[in-house]
Amino acid sequence: MKKVNQRDRVVAFMEKTGVALNPALARKELKIDRLAARICELEKKGYVFEKGWINGRNEYGAYRVRTYKLVKTPEENNIEI
Repeated sequence: MKKVNQRDRVVAFMEKTGVALNPALARKELKIDRLAARICELEKKGYVFEKGWINGRNEYGAYRVRTYKLVKTPEENNIEI
């Protein structure tokens, strides 16, 4: 049986749910701590992501969190993996 790596889990989650993924959600749902690194690796393989920000405020002040939404896969870009 093939071991599913973190990149595969990110893509599968995004394709299944269609939601924008952020580091907190990736940590909770996928047990992935370095989401930005996985997104960078996927972009090098031809995946395209829409990037955005979530702004918030808590007891320590204002913060913002990066979000990633899958737009195109390498197959949709006509790129061989």
